[in-house]
Amino acid sequence: MTPQERQMLDGLFERVRTAANGPRDAEAERYIADAARATPSAAYVLAQTVLVQQQALENAAKHIQDLESRGGSGGAGGEPTSFLGNLGRSLFGGGPSAPQPPTPDPRTYNSGYAPQQR
Repeated sequence: MTPQERQMLDGLFERVRTAANGPRDAEAERYIADAARATPSAAYVLAQTVLVQQQALENAAKHIQDLESRGGSGGAGGEPTSFLGNLGRSLFGGGPSAPQPPTPDPRTYNSGYAPQQR
């Protein structure tokens, strides 16, 4: 375990100690205790999962903040919007624009899982 991992675990268990004073559902508490007894490695795996997810959320928040600071928030604070959009920039010397991803055809796209059968 690295010093950074120890610090992350200390932070996790400090949050657990702080939250322990709040109200709890007795039935859920019994169920979780039974499951933890049946799975001795549960605390290890759960702590590991929480820390990995926490790191992912922090990275996502940083990425969102970076995008927003570059003007990725719908034109607020970034380049002025144009009636001609990317076409205007490429026609009038604004440089090439990045190609836009294709829009899925709703007739062949079924909730992201598989194409519809016709």
